[in-house]
Amino acid sequence: MIAFQQVTDALEALPTTAFLVLDRGQVVFDHGATTAPGWLASARKSVLSVLYGSAVADGTIRLGATLGESGIDDIGGLLPPEHRATVRDLLTSSSGVYHPPATVAGPEEDAPARGSQPPGALLHYINWDFNARGTIFQRCTGRSVFAALAEDLAAPLGFDDFDPGRQRLLGRPDVSEHLAHHFFLSARDLARVGAMMLRNGQWGGRQVVPASWVAESTSVQVDRGDGVQLDYGYCWWLPRLLGRGSFGRSATSASTFCACRPGW
Repeated sequence: MIAFQQVTDALEALPTTAFLVLDRGQVVFDHGATTAPGWLASARKSVLSVLYGSAVADGTIRLGATLGESGIDDIGGLLPPEHRATVRDLLTSSSGVYHPPATVAGPEEDAPARGSQPPGALLHYINWDFNARGTIFQRCTGRSVFAALAEDLAAPLGFDDFDPGRQRLLGRPDVSEHLAHHFFLSARDLARVGAMMLRNGQWGGRQVVPASWVAESTSVQVDRGDGVQLDYGYCWWLPRLLGRGSFGRSATSASTFCACRPGW
């Protein structure tokens, strides 16, 4: 209990709105508004990666398909090398497409010049890649991202606080036609996604996400080199907990950690 009080004291000094720890699926620490749906920013990208799993497994989405083959363009047009970026390049934030995105995060401000990086050469965290993934998902599957969230995750995982009407497409359509799919989820519902992933995609005796996708998407796809403690999978940051390039699943398989603050 002393340790939990220390955690609580630390959280109170931060702009954290919710902090939840599960151990083998059971809540062992609950702090803040863990039942209140909140706006997900960066975390939305990992959730959309989860939704990709079944569509990739059945061939509906091909990781090797290029933007040109997928009919993806944007306001003012993409450059020829940008059309050669693949879906996999988008999943690893390495497309080389530096078209202004509909939603802006800090890294866009120092993006390389357009056409200066070939697809797959450089990881640069930019919202254009993440937003275009939503467009590709909808065109390939014929389903909206929000419908997939409701049917493929919220329903089988038994979300307690999910409200379909709160999910939002946000961004500036005058800048880019690929808007951002922002999810509004509570910490306890988001923790279920984490727990399901740690169970290799299973929940309640059902394979919600293909185990092969869980393994592939949370494996190192972009090795960022020595001196950097985070590598990258398919929209998952991968800490080197057990040595170089290791996701550390054996160290975390019994517990799920979910901390939320505005804009995560």
